[in-house]
Amino acid sequence: MLGKLLKYDFKAFLRTMLPFYLALMALSLLAGLQGWIAVDLTAETSPLIMIWGIALAMVLTVNIIMIVQRFRDNLLKNEGYLMFTLPVTKWQLLASKALTALVSLIISGLTFILSAMLLDGPQIVETLSELLQEIQEILYKDHIATLLFAVLVALITTFQQICLIYAVLLGSQILPRFRVLAALGVYILLMYVQVRITIAIIPRLPQETYSLLLGQGAIGIVFAGLYFWLCGWFLHHTLNIE
Repeated sequence: MLGKLLKYDFKAFLRTMLPFYLALMALSLLAGLQGWIAVDLTAETSPLIMIWGIALAMVLTVNIIMIVQRFRDNLLKNEGYLMFTLPVTKWQLLASKALTALVSLIISGLTFILSAMLLDGPQIVETLSELLQEIQEILYKDHIATLLFAVLVALITTFQQICLIYAVLLGSQILPRFRVLAALGVYILLMYVQVRITIAIIPRLPQETYSLLLGQGAIGIVFAGLYFWLCGWFLHHTLNIE
């Protein structure tokens, strides 16, 4: 059943975000062609490049808003009466929302990279060649394990942030008023506590890249698990979902 939930959430995500991705790609291609025709254009003198930068920020903003809004609409508003009658556990509902949010941010990140490469216009082949050469150098230097581990830590950190956002949203529902301000305040407080704990632990680890990544990954997993558990606890004990 989790697979069906993920399919439903991914369809809703693509239905909203795909037009933004296509528009960003088209804008990148036009800006790249303009830069190839007029080689003296820069980010300060090219309107398309400036618009591309604004569009990039807008796509990321829309993605984050969608992550928050779909969670609130599906689980905390009227749609929740339907969602909680499905033959799935509350943990599966949470997992579906969190995994969809994670994948959506990954897709957005890949889209940003590709759109930035399209800014090179006809030189994109050369850019791809340089990128492949850099990847080969990484493989040759046997740094691939460190690179993959760094990517994994980044994914863990992103997932942890998603779970934290969901936890503060759920926790704020117990308040009769000022829920948004309360959620923002608790988010800042928890981030402060997490940063202080991380700062206290990381210097005690061996100052090697692999050890530091391992420590950050372990901290991220612990906090992600804690926030995810808090989400489930709030759903079970504080919300009227009967």
